[in-house]
Amino acid sequence: MVLGFDAMDPATVRSLAEDGTLPTFRRVLSCAAVARIDNPYGVFVGNTWTSFFSGWSAARTGYHSTDEITPGTYLHRKTPFDRLRGRPFWRELDRSGRRVAAVDVPHTVAIQPTGDGVEVSEWGVHDRHKGTRSFPTPACGDLLDRFGYHPVFGVEPDLARDFSPDDYVHRDGDLRTHAEEAALLADFETGAALKTALSTHVLSSARWDLFVSVAGESHAVGHQHWYLHDPDHPRHDAPLTRAIGDPVAGIYSRLDRSLAAHLELAGKDTLVLVMLSHGMGPHYDGGAVLTEVLRRLDAVRTGAAGPFHARPARLHASEGDRRRQRFFRMPNNDHIGGVRLNVRGREPDGRVDPDELAADMEWLRAELLDLVNVDTGAPAIRAVERVEDHHPRSLDDAFPDLFIEWNCEAPITTVSSASIGVVQLEASGWRSGDHRPHGLLLATGAHLGRSAVMPPVAMLDLAPTILAALGMEEGDLDGSPIPWLSALLPGT
Repeated sequence: MVLGFDAMDPATVRSLAEDGTLPTFRRVLSCAAVARIDNPYGVFVGNTWTSFFSGWSAARTGYHSTDEITPGTYLHRKTPFDRLRGRPFWRELDRSGRRVAAVDVPHTVAIQPTGDGVEVSEWGVHDRHKGTRSFPTPACGDLLDRFGYHPVFGVEPDLARDFSPDDYVHRDGDLRTHAEEAALLADFETGAALKTALSTHVLSSARWDLFVSVAGESHAVGHQHWYLHDPDHPRHDAPLTRAIGDPVAGIYSRLDRSLAAHLELAGKDTLVLVMLSHGMGPHYDGGAVLTEVLRRLDAVRTGAAGPFHARPARLHASEGDRRRQRFFRMPNNDHIGGVRLNVRGREPDGRVDPDELAADMEWLRAELLDLVNVDTGAPAIRAVERVEDHHPRSLDDAFPDLFIEWNCEAPITTVSSASIGVVQLEASGWRSGDHRPHGLLLATGAHLGRSAVMPPVAMLDLAPTILAALGMEEGDLDGSPIPWLSALLPGT
């Protein structure tokens, strides 16, 4: 049984378990094999779950950011979800006669199982693409008739559109009012209870070879309500927190009860993998300043720099700016930014000769590392990494060329360097929380002993590990079975 808690922050879970807020997690942590989850570097926001269900690398899935510059052009657009490659590993189990239930694994689209299985998608997940789909067994009954739709994630359930409903539900202005925040939290709580009921109903309806279920409320409450959880956040609202409580702790507590309900139904021979997919923390990246920083650095690199004047805030450059510049901001989510170089022979109006590429990247790396967060005096950027050092590249991919790892210890609204002067753009947006790269895996079951810290696991290694445990060849996967976890799995 795999129980996923989407973007449920490991450090926060440990802290709340220690103080007694999460008694089930506390018990599991005391007896589980515990390992850090290493997600795909630089693109973990878009590729954590796709790596889990496909066993493929970010380069092979082709979907690593919600936005992209269309390959071969300078056009900014939403990344087409239909371009996502790789299929859920449990489909192989289903075709081989195993009984499989898969409920709400992010970025999957449910299909009718060939055998006596269950697939549900986008009933209670933060990331929406195709709308809610449910293919239950007769023993389950009609899940939508029985449980209805999630009050937040289930808005417009038949709408096929790439969006996250929690960004918009109960929000009429730029930021939510107190009443809107309370209403959103109440719906998260109702949704979490409904999801527990739906998931345990499916779990108890048959004896499964593999049961996978993922909770989405942990993801959404982190984005929307982190500022109420974190007293050091610039937007922290102590009166509202006193009125409605700490939303993050409250939803985590409900999910703790969900974990308890699932564990109670698990058979004694079941190995349970509890997966906190990746982390969450304050939304302190410097994405709001990057477009203007790169415009100025381009002027410096080409010798066209004069006095720099303030310009209106723009998260993305115009298509024309991208054509003219030697390098530009590449959409890559937030915590880790991206820069693409305008390479001749790859981009339509390339400005950088291939033989200049290495020198330009090294110059740009040094300039970016010189940026200072004016409010703190600390470096604004921790590291600048070449994408090719972490992922295989192709001429038609939509990767950046450089990953920018922001220093997220404090808000970044004003940066400066000797080359570009001061860039000050106010960060905007209602999301007060954003992702952190590492997750946590807890392996527990009656046949396991006391708690043990195990070596880190790669997310894309979980699919081949589970397939091998159930007697299936791993096939064409990029991952491989995890030795220590394979030794714990029943039947291996």
